[in-house]
Amino acid sequence: MKRITAIVLLVLCIFTGVDARSIYVSQAGNDNNAGTRQAPYKTLAKAGRTHDQTAGGNLIFIKRGEVFNEVFPFIKQGHLTVDAYGNADLAKPELVSADNSVVIHSFNRTLGPVTFRNLRITGAIEKGGSFGVRWMSSVDGLTFEDMYISGFSQNIMVESYNGSVIKNVEISRCVIVDARGASRSQAVYIGKEVDGIYIHDSLFHKSGLSGTSTQSHLVYLHSHARRSRVHGNIFAMGRSHGLQARNGGEIYRNCFIANAINAEISIVRGGSTATPDGTIIDVQNNLAAYAQDISIDQPRGWGIGIANVKAGVFKGNAVVLQKSIRPQSAQGFYISGQEGVGINDLEWTANFAHGYQVPADQNVIDMGFAVLPFPADKEPVDFDYKPWLMQARDNWLEGDFTALGLVDIILNRTPSIPEPPVEPPIDPEPPLPPEVPPHVHDALVDQVHALEAAVQVLEDRQRSAGSALDP
Repeated sequence: MKRITAIVLLVLCIFTGVDARSIYVSQAGNDNNAGTRQAPYKTLAKAGRTHDQTAGGNLIFIKRGEVFNEVFPFIKQGHLTVDAYGNADLAKPELVSADNSVVIHSFNRTLGPVTFRNLRITGAIEKGGSFGVRWMSSVDGLTFEDMYISGFSQNIMVESYNGSVIKNVEISRCVIVDARGASRSQAVYIGKEVDGIYIHDSLFHKSGLSGTSTQSHLVYLHSHARRSRVHGNIFAMGRSHGLQARNGGEIYRNCFIANAINAEISIVRGGSTATPDGTIIDVQNNLAAYAQDISIDQPRGWGIGIANVKAGVFKGNAVVLQKSIRPQSAQGFYISGQEGVGINDLEWTANFAHGYQVPADQNVIDMGFAVLPFPADKEPVDFDYKPWLMQARDNWLEGDFTALGLVDIILNRTPSIPEPPVEPPIDPEPPLPPEVPPHVHDALVDQVHALEAAVQVLEDRQRSAGSALDP
């Protein structure tokens, strides 16, 4: 940690041409102190004022194991990194918004790279219109790393405001959960004119806790945001969408579980404007399972949908099982050729669906879409995905896997903690209905063979896992 801090300080000095300063905050401190590790400030407000008075970049360190009932000061200028310090065995420092005021807030400014790392940000009450993070200032490099954010109507909101230019936003290894509110509650909202988005290795869990809104998503990416990459995340129990990636982009190795609409890519609903000239998509090795309904009156059970595609790849994805009260209208893969520019120059290869009564579009079958009937002997009884999610963050997300490999795990095994599941043999050639085209059968068989090594790696990591999510 000391070596990393020294490197960050050196980089800040190079960029700013002045000495960067380390500012320490602890509840055991005093605002009349020097703000050093040995004599820390007591409040975040004092740390913020000190940062604003320094011409160069700064590092603000907040003491682990402590709870601060105050919001972070409005960020006005400079390069800034906010991190935790102290005993690594203690909990991340927690910033609590007692009245659900915005905890991290910046707009109408132009800032250097800004990083928030190893913090807990929590809202204390349910109240619509609140934000954990509300960022609208110009910045090139905005990073959230190893963060826990919970309890706001929008846990993170990043959007251009009054012509601000926002580039290169990264959300890395975060746990962003329990977006509250009756409508438009979202774990992450990335708005218009944000250029460069990288969301990876994170868990997004529950949105719209107190409502049945069709606008309560876990992650929403605006159709006028650009250059998105969404890699290796878990999206679970979004009231509406797990992922609403209106701007297309790279969607790799994600798991969508128990969302009403597990994922939609380049689809725009509600009268909004689609991305002009279509999107370029690269959607590979994603698993969507157990799609549910928004409410009794709003059945869904939808897997993965795409539209408005200028060109792209859709390969090795799997949608398995749905729990809609209206299964006849649930859709596994669905394609809209009527929106935007339609579907153009799309490579569709080795995608798999199980547990949906009919495909949404005959054209999908012609493109090589395999539909398996729902065998009664394979129907699981309320698969408990929560222990699996807990193991997944530290193990599955870091491993190599494909969606079809995870299909076998969900259909045949229920991992538990701490005991590993019994390992049934993997059928190298799973039976396919006779109507599946031969080229689809061959492609699936080849992929199942290639999956054996990856599944074995996953199971080895599950057996050795003992850690749970950071509470």
